[in-house]
Amino acid sequence: MGKKIVVVALVLALATAFAVYKFIKDVEREALSRRLAPVVVAVKDIPAKTQLTRDLLKVEELPAESVHPQAARKLEDVLETVAKFPLVQGEQVLLPRTAKGRTGTAGLALDVPKGKRAIAVTVDEVRSVGFQIKQGDRVDVLLHVPLKVSDSAGEEVDVPIVATILENMEVLAIGRVLEPAQVEPAKPKGEENKPAENNEGRQAATVTLAADPDQVQALMLASEKGSIRFALRSPLDNKDVGPKVAPVDIKTLVERFGAGRELLEQLRQQADWESELARQEKFRQLEQENEMKLQMESRLRGLRGETVNGNYGAGGERWSVFGGGG
Repeated sequence: MGKKIVVVALVLALATAFAVYKFIKDVEREALSRRLAPVVVAVKDIPAKTQLTRDLLKVEELPAESVHPQAARKLEDVLETVAKFPLVQGEQVLLPRTAKGRTGTAGLALDVPKGKRAIAVTVDEVRSVGFQIKQGDRVDVLLHVPLKVSDSAGEEVDVPIVATILENMEVLAIGRVLEPAQVEPAKPKGEENKPAENNEGRQAATVTLAADPDQVQALMLASEKGSIRFALRSPLDNKDVGPKVAPVDIKTLVERFGAGRELLEQLRQQADWESELARQEKFRQLEQENEMKLQMESRLRGLRGETVNGNYGAGGERWSVFGGGG
């Protein structure tokens, strides 16, 4: 009897041990299946188009199966990016729902530097340096406009002038293209690698610049009242020339770049001669008008039988209003 009890006890002990072993393994298996993983979540509600900073985010350990495949795992993955959509407190931060500048996926507003404004200027092939200006380049803005001045005869004339009004302006976009040109995959040896075709950017009708608020006003006035042209800068040349670039008119152009003072003097003499001819022609017309007026008055007086006085003498000689007898 005693032996039977011992055997039963051993069987029960083995069964218990097996059950405990199985339970432990099941717990371990469940724990492995529910392992934790780091994920970035919002500390509080975050409005759309808010820059994500450390005080708005934190890293939490969540069950791996609860972590979204596109969620950020480290703060560095999303710091300094911008939330494209609102985030609620505790929500996982998904990488596709954030944007960095130059992505083109969240609109131009995210590319505009702080304190700047985006302004578009209409261009053509010549004004845009043969459509060679690209997003990210820097340009100078030149204005061609006629100025009214008085010539030697006191007449107002239009004198064309060219001035560099803005320098080192950043190009934010070309047409509706917000991304730099992409390079095609490498081609076999002997074939040329070149940027991918982008007809929209190449044939763009506008160039969008980043400008200070006062520069925006200057650009708008210049584009409405004159003709604007861009000068493309080298990426190695990032210094403004400033007041050293003086406006250029025809006189300056001839003196600085043309045949010099001799040619300028010839042009000035020709202008004075043409002005003198115009003055003499105007004087001649006044003389003719005055003579016709006097003749009409004489005829009317003759018809009325009046004595010829005034501008005609007794002998019929004419006296000009400019003095002297004719």
